[in-house]
Amino acid sequence: AVVVVSPQRRVLHLIQRQAQAMTCWLDQENARASAHLAVVSAGEWATQNVETAIQLSETFLADLGFDLRLPAVRTLVRHLVRILAASAQATGHDLAFTDLYAIGQSTQTLRAFLADLQSLVDGPSGTSGQGLDPEARDSISYLSDQLDGEVGYVQVVTTLSLLRAVLSPLRSGAVHVLCRPPFLNVGQALSRPSLLLVPLTNADFPQHDRFLAAMLTLALDQARTANPNLRLALHLHDAYRYLSDAGQLRIDLQGQD
Repeated sequence: AVVVVSPQRRVLHLIQRQAQAMTCWLDQENARASAHLAVVSAGEWATQNVETAIQLSETFLADLGFDLRLPAVRTLVRHLVRILAASAQATGHDLAFTDLYAIGQSTQTLRAFLADLQSLVDGPSGTSGQGLDPEARDSISYLSDQLDGEVGYVQVVTTLSLLRAVLSPLRSGAVHVLCRPPFLNVGQALSRPSLLLVPLTNADFPQHDRFLAAMLTLALDQARTANPNLRLALHLHDAYRYLSDAGQLRIDLQGQD
């Protein structure tokens, strides 16, 4: 499988026409025809676990600028992601980027979700779920205690606000569609000869391009975690455009002039 990231659509279309392989796009400018990505799609739970989903989510949020160096913030985020991942796994649903955004809307949203999870604690009735594991139950208790305490409540409010900020590109219609089902099973798609074409301009790393890049990184990390023997090539066309210090370098050069 080959992933090609390029700022030039003309190049990507030329590759698609000449390639003899299954081809899909990750394209925010044509979201409905694009592949849609989840943190973990429902079909991928067979090769993924909750702990891996937490690690992938932490890397994704860090790529967006979410500072997880503070122990209290990282602990809270891990508990938030754990309850989302564990409930999705137990019920056989997708864990989507929009789920992370939704739970960050307010403390009321979080309280309502925690209340809904009570039906899974002892095993859901009428669903395919198997109930929540002890770690997820501990996370429910931890978050409930935080919401009920004065200091903890302030910490929750602050963390949810930061979560909404870094996930704000999801307010964009195009990016939002990319994070809605039906989701691509990335592991299956990249386990055979195929092309994933990603038009990413990275013009001074705007917000939406950064979000798309973080989504792509998470998807590739997830596929490699599920299959360590995956044969995968990543090609960056005009790679200098994706250097993290390119914008600052231009500013420094202009300052010298």
